[in-house]
Amino acid sequence: MTSLPDCLENCKVLLCFDNQLTSLPDCLGKCKKIFCSDNLLTSLPDCLINCKDLKCSYNQLTSLPEGPLGLENCEILDCSWNDLISLPGGLNGLQNCRELLCFFNQLTSLPDCLGKCEKILCFRNQLTSLPDCLGKCEKILCFRNQLTSLPDCLGKCEELDCHNNQLTSLPDCLGKCEELFCHGNQLTSLPDCLGKCKKLDCRFNQLTSLPDCLENCEELYCRFNQLTSLPDCLENCERLYCSNNNLTSIPDCLKNAKYRDL
Repeated sequence: MTSLPDCLENCKVLLCFDNQLTSLPDCLGKCKKIFCSDNLLTSLPDCLINCKDLKCSYNQLTSLPEGPLGLENCEILDCSWNDLISLPGGLNGLQNCRELLCFFNQLTSLPDCLGKCEKILCFRNQLTSLPDCLGKCEKILCFRNQLTSLPDCLGKCEELDCHNNQLTSLPDCLGKCEELFCHGNQLTSLPDCLGKCKKLDCRFNQLTSLPDCLENCEELYCRFNQLTSLPDCLENCERLYCSNNNLTSIPDCLKNAKYRDL
């Protein structure tokens, strides 16, 4: 299918993914759900004011609708695998978005209107920073960007994957983080707030020590650092990967770990 009819003004759910569409009709103002992934779209209609769930991945989009009739009410947006350089911001931006999937684009920044967002997958872009409005976000996958720092508002984040960036430090607000992937950065230390962390991957950094708050850590990957010792609080650790460091011994609490790569 290469086109859709212009008589869809009353359509509320449009499923037209995996076709060869180059455009959508301009009459989708009442549509609440649009799944148009895997097409040849270069743009979307300007009037998507009622759309709450938009999946437009795997197209050739360079921009998304902005303005008073745009994506202000969109709650779930998947615009991954496109050619986007920016996302709608301002008063009529994505302020109601709860889930944002925008990976594999050319984004250099995210808008400051994502205060309601609970899940952001923005990996493999060209981001140099994240906005300071992500206080409700519980899952952030921002790996393989150009980030040099993370905001101090990530207190509700339970899963953070920021590997392969240019980070030299992590914020002190990660007290709820249960899974942290920060390998491939330039970290020299980790924050002392990781008491709930169960899975920690901090390989390929410049760490000389680990914090003493990892009592709940079950999987620890800390290879290729400059560690000279490990903390005595790792009694719950079941999988330990700590080779390629400067360790001369491991704590007694780790001798019963199910798997150790020393």
